[in-house]
Amino acid sequence: TKMKPTTDHDRDGNNDDVEDFPTPRASPCMVALDDHTCLVFGGASTRISSSDNGDGSPFLHGCNDTWVLELDWENHTVQWTCLIAEDDDSVISPPGRNAATLSKLMSRPSWMTTNDDNDDDDQVGTHSQYFLLHGGWYPFRTTYNEDYLLRVIK
Repeated sequence: TKMKPTTDHDRDGNNDDVEDFPTPRASPCMVALDDHTCLVFGGASTRISSSDNGDGSPFLHGCNDTWVLELDWENHTVQWTCLIAEDDDSVISPPGRNAATLSKLMSRPSWMTTNDDNDDDDQVGTHSQYFLLHGGWYPFRTTYNEDYLLRVIK
């Protein structure tokens, strides 16, 4: 069944403002949060080099934004929500990349401190999920061999 976005915008991949859904991209990481919600990180989008820094030719840009995709099976619609915007300096975020892996962990890693986790997980209606991001590459620049842990609180 074809799903339709709840908003309809033309995207050229060059807009730095956060829109209602991510720019078109290749090889982002996607993992299920539950039966109707997915977490999406990174991928490579096409950008055009500026006249100041380049010749105006297209190149692949490694994205580092994080999105939630909610699927409404009944109405055949989708809703995108940006959790972490591209190059958001207010959070620690991995460098942009595509072709990485994003795996859901079954529990909080034992090496993590519990001070902050227990406070949020003990509140009524909250539940933390953990995801491990590994590897990937910034197209034609570098290949990553590193891990990042992402904690999502519902």
